[in-house]
Amino acid sequence: MKKNSLLIAILAATALSACSSLSEQTPQQMVQSSVERTIRHDNRFNFDGSMRVRQLPVSASLLNAEQQETAKAREALSIEQASLNVKRDAYREDCIYQDTSSWSQKAYDKLVRSCDQRDEELTAQEEALDKKMGGGEAFDKIGKALAEQPGIVDVLDGATIRVKGAVDLPAAMFEMYSEFDYQNKHERLTVGLPLLWDVNQATLTLDPPTSARAILGAIVEDKALRERLRREPIRADFNEWFGKLPMKTAMKSLLLSSSDAYAALPPEAFQQLPANDLSKRLGADYRISVSIGGSNSTTYMQAFRKAWLDKFDELAKSEPEAGVDEAGYDKVRMFIGMMDNEEVSEALTEQQKLLADSYEFYLDKRARTLGMRVLIQPVSVVQGKVLSLESEVFYRDFGHPSFTLKSSGPAVTAKEIETDYQTQRNRRLGLDTETDDVEESVVEAGVEAVK
Repeated sequence: MKKNSLLIAILAATALSACSSLSEQTPQQMVQSSVERTIRHDNRFNFDGSMRVRQLPVSASLLNAEQQETAKAREALSIEQASLNVKRDAYREDCIYQDTSSWSQKAYDKLVRSCDQRDEELTAQEEALDKKMGGGEAFDKIGKALAEQPGIVDVLDGATIRVKGAVDLPAAMFEMYSEFDYQNKHERLTVGLPLLWDVNQATLTLDPPTSARAILGAIVEDKALRERLRREPIRADFNEWFGKLPMKTAMKSLLLSSSDAYAALPPEAFQQLPANDLSKRLGADYRISVSIGGSNSTTYMQAFRKAWLDKFDELAKSEPEAGVDEAGYDKVRMFIGMMDNEEVSEALTEQQKLLADSYEFYLDKRARTLGMRVLIQPVSVVQGKVLSLESEVFYRDFGHPSFTLKSSGPAVTAKEIETDYQTQRNRRLGLDTETDDVEESVVEAGVEAVK
C-alpha cells in the first residue's frame, strides 16, 4: 500500500512539475516543446479542419502600420501597372499583329526599328515596376476582381473546404478526406476525395467520387479496367516511376527540421495571446501566435532548408532504409537542394514578405497541441478590404487513430491507366505498341488521362 502511495505521489509530482515547467517557458519555448511532443509522443491521432477565404476591413486584418503603408504604395503602383499594360497592348497591335504584307521594304524596316525601341523602353519600365512591386501581383488582381465584382464575394462566402483524417507517424501513414462544400441561395454542392499516403510503400491510394470514376471510365478503352474503375480505389506506386526512394527518411527529417526553423526565429515572432472562444472549445490552457511571414520569412526558410538537409544526411547514416541505394538518396537531396536554388529561394522569400500571417497553437498544460488556427493575408488593400485565408484544424483520439482506406488490396494502378493511354496513343500515331519506344513522361500521361 505504501509503495502504491509512493508511486502515485511520484507520478503526481512529475505531472505538476511538467505543468509548472511549461508555464515558466517563453512562448517560443512552448511552441518548440509542442512540436517536439507531436513528433515524438503525440504522433498518432485523428484530425478535423476547415479552410475558407473571406474579405476583411483593414482594421480587422493582421496588417500592421508599416504593411498598410506598403499596401497603399502597391495600390498606387497597380495604377501605373495598368497604364503600362495599355501601352504593351498598343505595342502588340502596332508591331506584332500589324499586317505588313503590302508594305515596302523601307516602310517595314522603319517599323522594325521603331518597334524595337518601343519594346526596349517598355521592357525597362516593366522591369523597374516589377522591382518596386516585389511580386505579389496575383493578390492585387484578385483583390481588384473582388472589388469590381462583389457577387464573387457572395460566392466565396458560401464556399468551405473541409478536411478530416488520420496520422500515424511511427507507421508512416497519412490519410486525409478533403471535401469542397458550397452552399448558397438555391444551390448546394459537395465533392470529396479521400486519399491515403503510405510512406513506407511509397504509394498514394485515392477513392475518387463516382463522377470522376465515370469520366475516367469514358477515357479508358480496356473494358475490364473500365469495370474495375467503377468499384476499386486508384493507387499510384512512386517506386515504379522514380525507383526506390528513402521516403521515410525524407518525412522524418522534414518534420524534425520544423523545430529548428522555429528556434531560428526571433523571440518577438512569438506571442502568448489571451484565451478566445476556440481556446474554450478545445479546453486549451495556452494560445501562442507565431509569425513566419514578413521580415521573418528569410530566417525561417534558410533555417528550415539547412535543417532538412542536415537531418536527412544524419538519418541516412544512422537509420539507412532497406533496398534504397545511394542514387535514391541523391534524388531526394536534389529535391531538397532545389529549395536552395537562388532564384527559387528569392521568389519564395519575396512572396512570404508580402504576407501577414499568424499561426496560432492551442496547447494544454502538457504541451500537447489540441488545435491550430492559421490566418494568411496578402499585403494588398483594395477599397479598404484585405483578402484573408483562414484555416483551423483540431486534433483528437491521440494514440488511437482510425483509418478508412487501406494501402493494400485490390486497386486500379496508375500504371494500368497510363498503359491504356499509351496503347490508344500509339494506335492513333500508327506505332507498334510492343516494339516502339514512345517518349512520354508520366506526368504528361497522367494529366492527359485526367483531362
